[in-house]
Amino acid sequence: MKKYRIVPKRDFGLGKGFLINGQWIKHGFIVTDGVCNIMPGATWFRTIEDAMEALFIYCGCHGDTKQFWRHHQ
Repeated sequence: MKKYRIVPKRDFGLGKGFLINGQWIKHGFIVTDGVCNIMPGATWFRTIEDAMEALFIYCGCHGDTKQFWRHHQ
C-alpha cells in the first residue's frame, strides 16, 4: 500500500485565507504522496479528521476521481 502524509496547507493567499460561510479560514491540511497533493482537484481540508476521512474514501476508490466525488460530500 502506498504511504500518504497529511500536512499543513501553506499557501493561503499571503496570510489572508479564504472566506467560507462568513468566517476567515487561515489553516488547513492537504494529503500528499511526500511531494504533491494527491487529492482530486487539489482538494484541501479544514481538519486532520476530514483529511483522513477523504483519504480513506480515495483509497477505497483506488484513485478513481469520479468515484471519489460521488462518495465525498
